Amino acid sequence: MRRAAVLALAVGLAFWAGRMGRTEKLLRIYRPGEEAISYSSYRYLRGHTQTLANLTGFSETVVPVEGSQVVARFVAGDYFGLLGEKALVGRTLAQSDEETERAVLSESLWRRQFGGAPGVIGSRVRIGLRSVEVVGVAALPEADVWIPMNRQADSSMVLYGKTKAGVSTQAVQAELASLLLKWTKASESVPVTAL
Repeated sequence: MRRAAVLALAVGLAFWAGRMGRTEKLLRIYRPGEEAISYSSYRYLRGHTQTLANLTGFSETVVPVEGSQVVARFVAGDYFGLLGEKALVGRTLAQSDEETERAVLSESLWRRQFGGAPGVIGSRVRIGLRSVEVVGVAALPEADVWIPMNRQADSSMVLYGKTKAGVSTQAVQAELASLLLKWTKASESVPVTAL
């Protein structure tokens, strides 16, 4: 059985820290010895947490876009909302975009590959093997394109959460450890029949 303990450490990135209120904390959430958590575990935590106001995550890979290799960040939940980021053009991805074929381009990719044309919003582009609708352009530097996570991939992802006002890191840690223990037991008890 996998260890169910969770460490939640406050992230000291000035980039994000300035976006948090005085009584909220941004946390990096992971299991000891593991850098990432599965998308299905993330969905379970997001649906059951009482201590976090926002839970999001991402995984990253390199994919071809319009003949170039670019960094794609597959995001879950309200990723842009947690960062407090708005779109330069169009809109950002929201939690309601999970499981859809949409994307947000970085400003640099938008200018480099699409000439900064506003008409790219609403158009479909090929990102790897997927055809996605471009819904916006963002100025974030850490990736070239953001795509909603989907359950078919169920890949491992890095998780971040923002506490509800006044909630301690220890309270989040205790709650998530309990939730992951319940999730692990529930997922391990699913019967499998050989065909």
